[in-house]
Amino acid sequence: MEEDVKKGDTSMQDIINSLPEAMKTDVYGFADGGIYYLPGCTTGPVFFYNKTLFDELGLSAPKTWEELESLSKTIYEKRGISAYHADGLVDILQTLIMQNDLGYIDVKNKKITFANEKMVEIYKWYADMCKKGYFEFNTIGQYSSEDLSNGDIAIFSGSCVNDQYVQIPDGEIGMAPLPRSIGDKSFYTAWNRGPIFLMQSEEVNRGAYEFIKFFLQPENNSKWAQMNSALAPYGTTQKIENYKNYINNLPEGKALPYVQANLDISGSFPNVTGSAAIRRYLEEYLNNIVDDQISAEEAVKKLEIDCNNALAGK
Repeated sequence: MEEDVKKGDTSMQDIINSLPEAMKTDVYGFADGGIYYLPGCTTGPVFFYNKTLFDELGLSAPKTWEELESLSKTIYEKRGISAYHADGLVDILQTLIMQNDLGYIDVKNKKITFANEKMVEIYKWYADMCKKGYFEFNTIGQYSSEDLSNGDIAIFSGSCVNDQYVQIPDGEIGMAPLPRSIGDKSFYTAWNRGPIFLMQSEEVNRGAYEFIKFFLQPENNSKWAQMNSALAPYGTTQKIENYKNYINNLPEGKALPYVQANLDISGSFPNVTGSAAIRRYLEEYLNNIVDDQISAEEAVKKLEIDCNNALAGK
């Protein structure tokens, strides 16, 4: 890319620069500073809810986590069901971590940055909501969409592709964006899919680069997003007419507009050794807290040790 720029070709640099700032953390998040991955298209989680039930109780889709807690309490007290389930719990935990401005991974020093009192509070809050019956920790059926359809829950956060599967007999489905921020810190977890660069010979590397440059040109990237029923995260793609027409003419009942509402603050996380294990530990320790096997304080201490060991390759 630097060689291209020297020759006066800034197209690839412009494409990467047009990504949301939070998403660049993932792109530039490799230990040696190299770029080995770029998003091709993106999706993400949204709220799906029983709009008929919400209307009956005079509720609106939550715009903040506090509103989610409040309406969950109301639904539990009025209807006797756990209101909310997170399909993809770790993504919600990561969102809460980032919106509380805790950072995530210190790539250089191979340590997590969120093992502190605020993380204890996050764990305590979520576990308390589950223990009170306001949140459902596990699905009752096979899928969250099934639980919503059966009336076992009133709202869940999950992939936007659920718009194909959620059905409520004799009821109306509602959709809404996830909360954008806590205080003045905004973040939305994007689910990116795109080319991964596997280093080989210089000749192969250059060929891969040229393909990716072709693949991410606005017209091609727009077509790829449409074929995948997804969004293009690049500003370079978003400004062309083909893509604008796609976004402005989505079929009724699609969830993508609710991902689009948060795309400007969307981000992802460094792909380094141990990052997958961190996701597993985040959910595992919350599960232990909900089951009263361990306190939130103890969980965060153990979480820090396990995550840092994973980052160190132990």
